Amino acid sequence: MKNLSWIWLGVLGLSLSMGGCGDDDPSGVELAQSDIDAFAQMNSAGARSFDQKTNGLFTKIFGSTEGPEVRKFFEERIRHVIDEDTPVYVSPKRFAQESWTKDPSSEEIMKEKQVKITASNLSMPLWLQSQFAETPITVQFNSVTLPMTTSRNGIMIVGEGYQASETYQGETIDLPISYRQGVLLHESRHSDCTGGLTPNSIRIARSSTSYRSFTQDFDRKSCGHHHTYCPPGHRLADLPACDDHAWGAYAIEAVFLQAMSLELADETEKHILLISAYDNVSRLKLSYSAMVQRAYGEPDMSSTNAVIPETTP
Repeated sequence: MKNLSWIWLGVLGLSLSMGGCGDDDPSGVELAQSDIDAFAQMNSAGARSFDQKTNGLFTKIFGSTEGPEVRKFFEERIRHVIDEDTPVYVSPKRFAQESWTKDPSSEEIMKEKQVKITASNLSMPLWLQSQFAETPITVQFNSVTLPMTTSRNGIMIVGEGYQASETYQGETIDLPISYRQGVLLHESRHSDCTGGLTPNSIRIARSSTSYRSFTQDFDRKSCGHHHTYCPPGHRLADLPACDDHAWGAYAIEAVFLQAMSLELADETEKHILLISAYDNVSRLKLSYSAMVQRAYGEPDMSSTNAVIPETTP
């Protein structure tokens, strides 16, 4: 990405793929738009079945069990989908306090583990940077000029892992549309600043020396639904590809995939969706079943651009 050397794009929206691309896959943006349009044919029966089993959890997260409303959920949070090779220009180019975005070791670890970024959310780290630096930020790409005045001016970057098929042990496997739609919804969650920022959270970000220290100390991870580093022993250990708070991007993706696996006649598709759902659950440092049972409360899908005043005891 041009003029984006100051920010590591995997800070948010680190949707990862570990398979190989099929040779005849369409372009990422073209495929993503097709998947967005396909929400119209979403497996609503599976969503309704999931709601019955979970006291309406699918509807509480996505607003409805019907595909057009789930698409609305996505489009409220992501306004633009671009390819990773699209020239993007950010003004201003540099900031005095940008260390919180940097993790020099992650790129090398990803190469070692043969991990690819499926998609990432560009808008949230830029909006957060505007808040931390108290500086207006404008983004330009294609023919679009976009002031980052809200976290929901969402820009999703489609990575090389966003694909129609994967190659496994020499065999090409077609991936279900719902599998990729889960990625879309995952990225859209990163556009939510749930609960807002506080003056203290801004101070923490300004003093952070790396993304690792930022994720350890930042007390408002739900503002952007930041990923944290996976623990030792996890297959993605030392990568920011896990969640330590309730109802983040991995949790809502797991809900979607699990719901889409219900009421399906195609056993192969069901198997792929369940494997992906379980992979998302494995990224959670909190109990998914406890989340579903509301041990951590109902999912809060709201977003605010406000800085919340700190109260004195």
